[in-house]
Amino acid sequence: MKKLIVIRHLEPGKNNFPFPGSEEIFWKVLLKRINSAELGSCVFLSSVTARTFGTLFLFASYAKRYNFTITADNCLYCKDKNTLEDFEKIYQLIQRESKDMDTVVVCTHMEYTGGLVDYFKDRTANKELRENYVARRCIEKGQMIIYDLEKNTTVLVGPTDTDIMDYPEYEPL
Repeated sequence: MKKLIVIRHLEPGKNNFPFPGSEEIFWKVLLKRINSAELGSCVFLSSVTARTFGTLFLFASYAKRYNFTITADNCLYCKDKNTLEDFEKIYQLIQRESKDMDTVVVCTHMEYTGGLVDYFKDRTANKELRENYVARRCIEKGQMIIYDLEKNTTVLVGPTDTDIMDYPEYEPL
C-alpha cells in the first residue's frame, strides 16, 4: 500500500445519501490533488451507512474507477466512545484488504477520521499506542486526509481550493 485516504462522509441528504451538489467542488479539488493514475489499484472500505457508501461511490466515479467493490464493515461505524481495540480492528481490516493494492480509501464518520490516520502511522511504525486517538482529530464532512506512505506526508483536503494543507502531527493533550 502506497496511500491511505480517509474520508469523512459528505453531508447526508434525502434517504441519508449524500446531498445533491455537495460533491461538485469537493471532487474538483480532490482531482487537482490526486490524479486518477496516481491512485493505482484501489480498495474501498466503508461503514455500513448509506452516506458512506454514497460518498465512496462518488469518489470512485470521479476518480474514474468504474469496476469496483465497496467492502462494508461494522468496525467502521462509530460508537460513543472508541477504544484502542476499535482502532486495531480497523487497522487489521485495512491490512487484510490492502493486499496487492496501491491505495486504500476508507469512508467513515467523524470519530474515526484523524485518529485513524494517527493510529495507523503509530501502529505501522511500532510506536507506543496512545489512549486518545479521537481527541481533537476530527475533520469536517466532505474533508479527507491523504497519507502517502512512500513520502511520509499527510495532507488534509477540504471542499475549497484553499483548504489543502499539511495535516499537523499529533500533539498529545
